[in-house]
Amino acid sequence: LRLDNVEISNQRLELLESFLPEDCAVARAVEQMEKIIPTIMKLGRKSSQVLLIGSELLERKIQSSLLPEFQIHAHRIPDSNHRYIFNILRST
Repeated sequence: LRLDNVEISNQRLELLESFLPEDCAVARAVEQMEKIIPTIMKLGRKSSQVLLIGSELLERKIQSSLLPEFQIHAHRIPDSNHRYIFNILRST
């Protein structure tokens, strides 16, 4: 896409440091995503936005790990089999 303001970190989640407030963390195609939601939310606690892709079951796990300053918005992916984009936004 040649986006100048995008940085891709192709590495294990455990090796990442926390994100900056202006960052948007995106995770996709992660095996057993529901098990690492607490880690993702901990890394993204300073972010303005976290995007995750998954099923309705994932939404429940996100809700249980959500910090009070975040809100989750689920958007069903058209023509998919119960897949959603979860847009997790920091409240202001």
